[in-house]
Amino acid sequence: MPTAKKTVSEREELLEELYDTQLRLRNANARFNEVSQPELIESCVFEINALKARHAYYMRVLREAGEVS
Repeated sequence: MPTAKKTVSEREELLEELYDTQLRLRNANARFNEVSQPELIESCVFEINALKARHAYYMRVLREAGEVS
């Protein structure tokens, strides 16, 4: 039966992905605040939503492994 605990390297990789996603989300939000063309606004909204979903995934996986609360 698989354990919910992650190995150190898996944990580090997940935390690195989480950090990268947070950085990309901040950048996407900054771009959203700078653009005014409808197509670029729409593109930023899609990117932000995708990054929020990715962030939620990493948080869930880390929470299930007991790495974050």
